[in-house]
Amino acid sequence: MRLVCRNSIENQLLKLLIKPFFSMKNLFKIIPIVFSFALLFTVGCQDEGTGGGGNDIGPLVQIVDGPNPGDVITELNGTISVTIDVTKGTSPLNTVTIQENGTKLDLSRIEYVGVSGSANPLLLSGANKDGFTQEIRIQAQDA
Repeated sequence: MRLVCRNSIENQLLKLLIKPFFSMKNLFKIIPIVFSFALLFTVGCQDEGTGGGGNDIGPLVQIVDGPNPGDVITELNGTISVTIDVTKGTSPLNTVTIQENGTKLDLSRIEYVGVSGSANPLLLSGANKDGFTQEIRIQAQDA
């Protein structure tokens, strides 16, 4: 009769089952797989954020009444009247700046019809931050 200790049988089974998986040769095969799965789940499950992803759209300004920019003919110190329609882009509008040849136009040459307290740039508030239509009178340059 042969006596077998239960612990020794369990130890032998563990050695037979676990040893092939944790040999050094197999360990170097398993580690990259484990790290790949860990990387996949930690990087792939992050919050998307609230940004626009770089696809911001700028505001749209259109002349709806008055001469086109290239068609303006006026006397010296004459006044040009245009109506602009401004629509916000991705972000709300903050200011409107009137420029001539890339430089801010002097306030003495601008009149915003129906707006008290003019400035250049004109600070916008309320519903105007989403878009507006405004008549503007601009005095032409003198010689």
